[in-house]
Amino acid sequence: MPGRILLISHNPPPLTDRALSWLQEAGFEIDVRRPFLGDALPLAPAGFAGTILYGGPFNADDASTHPFLRDESRWIDQALDADLPMLGICQGAQQIAWRLGAAVGPMEDGRVEFGFYEIRPLPGAEGFLPEPLVVTQAHYHGFEVPPGASRLAESDLFPNQAFRQGARVVGLQFHPEARAAQFRAWQDRYLSHYERPGCQTRAEQDALIEAAQAKQAAWFEGVLTDLFDHV
Repeated sequence: MPGRILLISHNPPPLTDRALSWLQEAGFEIDVRRPFLGDALPLAPAGFAGTILYGGPFNADDASTHPFLRDESRWIDQALDADLPMLGICQGAQQIAWRLGAAVGPMEDGRVEFGFYEIRPLPGAEGFLPEPLVVTQAHYHGFEVPPGASRLAESDLFPNQAFRQGARVVGLQFHPEARAAQFRAWQDRYLSHYERPGCQTRAEQDALIEAAQAKQAAWFEGVLTDLFDHV
C-alpha cells in the first residue's frame, strides 16, 4: 500500500498542482508542511515514503534571512542519508543542489526564464527526457550540477535544467507541476520579471500556454511514477 509523502510548500494555501493530484490518485497519504508559515518539519524521515520540495520566492542559500530554511536543509540532509525518494522543483531543486555542494544563484546578466521554453536532453539522458519538451518556467536563480550528480537537461538560457543524484533524487529547474491557471496567477504576481532579459512577453506566453500543458503533464507523470510508484 502506498505510504506517506511529505510535501514542503513555499507558497500560501491551497496546493492544487499536478504532483498532489497524482499522489492522491495513486493512494498516497499526503502531509503538507509550510515551514515559512511556522509549520514544523518531522524530526526524522522514518515513516515517510518520499518527499517533494516545491518552488517559491526564497533563495536556497539565504537561511540568515529566512531561518526556516535551516530546518528544510536538515530535512534534505536526513532524506539523503535515508535514501528517501526526493523531488525538488525550482527553489526546491536549488536547495537540494546546494546541500549537495553545488553553487546556486542568479546569472550575472539578471536573466529570467518566465514563460514556456524548450528544454533538451543531454547525451545519455534520453531515458529521462526522450525528446525536447516545452515546459513552464518561472525563475531567475539557477543551480550548478552537484558533484557526482548526472546533468540531464538544458535550455538556451539556463544550461542546467535537471539533475539526478543516485536513483532516488531528482531536481527540476522548471515547473511541470503547474497547470495553466497557476501560471496565469504568476503573470499578475511577478510583473517585474517582464523587465528582465530572457522573459517572454505576456502575448508570447498567452500564445504558448495551452499547447504546453498536455505533453509536459504526461512527461511529469512518468517522473513521479519512476520516483514514487514503487515505495
